[in-house]
Amino acid sequence: MNRQYFIDLTRKDVRVPIGVDMILHQYPDVNAILDDGERMGKVLLEAAAFYKSPIVMPHMDLMLEKDHLLSLMGIPAADRPVYHFHGCPSDALVAEFRSRIKGALSPRMEARNDAIRYVAAHSTLLPMGISIGPFSLMTKLLADPITPIFLAGSGVTGDDDPEVKAVEVCLDLALAVVLRAIESQLDAGAKTIIVAEPAANTVYLSPKQMEEGADIYDRFVLAPNAVMRKLVADRGAALIFHDCGSLTPEMIRKLNTLHPEVFSFGSPVNLWEAADLVSKDTVLYGNLPSKKFMSDSLITVDQLTEMARDLATRMREKAHPFMLGTECDVLCVHEHKEVIARKVAAFMSCSVC
Repeated sequence: MNRQYFIDLTRKDVRVPIGVDMILHQYPDVNAILDDGERMGKVLLEAAAFYKSPIVMPHMDLMLEKDHLLSLMGIPAADRPVYHFHGCPSDALVAEFRSRIKGALSPRMEARNDAIRYVAAHSTLLPMGISIGPFSLMTKLLADPITPIFLAGSGVTGDDDPEVKAVEVCLDLALAVVLRAIESQLDAGAKTIIVAEPAANTVYLSPKQMEEGADIYDRFVLAPNAVMRKLVADRGAALIFHDCGSLTPEMIRKLNTLHPEVFSFGSPVNLWEAADLVSKDTVLYGNLPSKKFMSDSLITVDQLTEMARDLATRMREKAHPFMLGTECDVLCVHEHKEVIARKVAAFMSCSVC
């Protein structure tokens, strides 16, 4: 996938919310649709048509890879959403995982792949896949990932401490699942992959330790994502790297070594400042505060449109390729769906000239 495609989009005032969830929840049988690739593919195309988007954004469910990983270890389905390891997974569980990782995917992951196939077969739009990033998946597997990451930043290794070992082992397992998920979506016809690493931020990784020379960001975030990046590039696909957390300039510089086609940063990052830290041929996407859309006490329509205009103006002054969108998924909260929809419509239609 040519990165020029995304740069060309920025010259057409394309606005792309991550808004599939809003369209999906217009239907009464959401779970049935998520389990049916053809129906989900139709919803993805419906969302693209509704938002007048040349990009078929995927539905953002960052729990699928965790569910699949735990299923390969024999963890019961009912326990998986809140399941955490309180230490390093046993050798037996890891061996069970290794023996099954190349096998069948979960039904919902297969349905996601079928949706990509449907989009590829029934439109000329850009079919996209999605996966949680390996670091963020690792944090979802452990009851307390922050303490051992801090210990690792202090020079403690897995050979020294079982909690640090748990981070290392779970990160290795997470990467294997992420690669499997991405490869299957590329096989299904995805031309772009969104990798979401919301945990690769200042909550989980100490900026002070990084300033003092700790290599935790390189080891735990960059190294596994470099493997992921190579897979995507080797398959001729594009990468949208999504991180909606709070990031330091040094974190952004490090992420830039992945050289994705698009960076999607959350509202804690000023995109006009990030423009000085990333490659000039990497599009910056975002980053209107979709997490606040549900309430006028958090942001009004007028405030949002002014924010959109200000952001577009600042990015135009930077002369950096930029696409206006949301900082994250626009979730459908039923009791607030009308006000959320008004805010999406407002930034999609407002003049930013």
